[in-house]
Amino acid sequence: MNTPRVEQLAVLRALQFKIMYRGTVPHHVKLRRRAKSAVAKQSRKRNRP
Repeated sequence: MNTPRVEQLAVLRALQFKIMYRGTVPHHVKLRRRAKSAVAKQSRKRNRP
């Protein structure tokens, strides 16, 4: 079995604590995106066979 290299572990650790928007997206835009995603999620749930 291959063990991960130090570089791979460093990348995984950095991604683990990554903040999604880093404060560059206004709060109202994030709220709008979340609402849109919630509606899409509900639609997908209803469309399941």
